[in-house]
Amino acid sequence: MVEAPFVLSPGRVARLLFLVTALLVVAHLVFAINYNHIEFVFPGSTFLYVLFDVHGEVTIPTWYASLLLFLCALALAGITAVKLRLHDRYRYHWFGLALLFLAFSAEESADVHGAVSHKLQNSWQTDGIMTYPWVLPAAIFTLAVGLLYLPFLRHLDRRWQRLFLLAGGLFVGGALGLEAIEAVYDSAVGDDFLYLMMVTLEETLEMVGAIVFLTALLSYLGTITSVIRIDIAEG
Repeated sequence: MVEAPFVLSPGRVARLLFLVTALLVVAHLVFAINYNHIEFVFPGSTFLYVLFDVHGEVTIPTWYASLLLFLCALALAGITAVKLRLHDRYRYHWFGLALLFLAFSAEESADVHGAVSHKLQNSWQTDGIMTYPWVLPAAIFTLAVGLLYLPFLRHLDRRWQRLFLLAGGLFVGGALGLEAIEAVYDSAVGDDFLYLMMVTLEETLEMVGAIVFLTALLSYLGTITSVIRIDIAEG
């Protein structure tokens, strides 16, 4: 039987993911600005715009954002496995986070928040800051989870507290904070160049927040175990 050891470096993972993120954002900006403002038509110009649109749903950036959240769920599952063996007091908090990020990953791909927002907007005829009404239940949910996990966060060393809060601030600031600003702007002005830049910044912050969180999780995992072994049985 051949063993295939795989060494994971959080720093290298972060550098690779930041590079991929930067390339995707640049591709999005180039094709989106051309499609919406320059309007230079070339073979595949519309296809490339749709394919790399960070604000779209069935796109490469959306798949990538979903993958980042799924990797966070995997890292959280690894931490949970170790904490369960140690009978750690907060082992079920880690497990809850793993399930939460798995749900986030699925939601990112399925665009549940978009469907909810569309339904609420049609029912309530919202505008202004409530142009995207999904933000309200999302903000309530975020606050509830934050309060529930406050004791968990306090028990961590200050290094992990800072990293987790930074990651959460980047992600929530993009997903909810900038989304609310975009809602006001979209309602008052519409879909113009500045709106495009705000959307780009929002999606970038979400991806960067996920990368920061993933890197922190991998680093934390390295402090509690050096090896996670997965045995694959025959049959």
